[in-house]
Amino acid sequence: TEDVHMLVSAYLVTGFAVAAVYAAGFLRGHGDALHRRALPLAMVMAVVAAGLAGITGDTSARFVADDQPIKFASQEGLFPTTAGAPLHIGGLPLPDQNRTVFAIEIPHLLSWLLKGDPNATIKGLDDFPRDLWPNILIVHFSFEIMVGLGLALGLCGVLYWLLALRRRAPTTNRWMLIALVAAGPASVVAMETGWFVTEFGRQPWIIYGVMRTSAAATSTPALGPTFGVFILLYVALGVTLARL
Repeated sequence: TEDVHMLVSAYLVTGFAVAAVYAAGFLRGHGDALHRRALPLAMVMAVVAAGLAGITGDTSARFVADDQPIKFASQEGLFPTTAGAPLHIGGLPLPDQNRTVFAIEIPHLLSWLLKGDPNATIKGLDDFPRDLWPNILIVHFSFEIMVGLGLALGLCGVLYWLLALRRRAPTTNRWMLIALVAAGPASVVAMETGWFVTEFGRQPWIIYGVMRTSAAATSTPALGPTFGVFILLYVALGVTLARL
């Protein structure tokens, strides 16, 4: 389910990245037929993908809560097992003190979103040995950034179409176009922080509950030069793509 969510997120990134290119073109005074057609097409993909991402994200969260409860508790910043668990917005997890501070708490909302019951019990990190905890700060902040940017991107897409339908033409509102230009890189950050949640969140396991990452680390010789070659290759591909 996490892989499906990330696939949908890739379509969302594609839509907003393409839209950002043509929005920048509008800002530079290019109002030709290509820009007038390409921007709405990109925003169709972006808005559809944003809606699907909301559905797959909810499904993925339910799966993680059942199959990887430590990851779920980490991303939510939930330490004690709680009946009627609140939803934390923001906040700073303090693993040494087993609590999250400075968060906006919405009472019972996490239990209701996850179980459909506002008084359902949600397992916290305190139920699990500390040597099975991931890096809680990275997982929690990555999750908050991913969700925050995802909601902002969805709102940006809806606002674009409200303005476009009102004009019955691609919007030329300068602030809307600037927002779309910013949405391009923001969508990439949202997807990458989603991967951070996935990969950091399942540590110390490489196969959850079966094999630890430490047991799978390779000792193959000459790994460094090979890794360096791949880095150079991907940098070259990235520069070429950006230039194109």
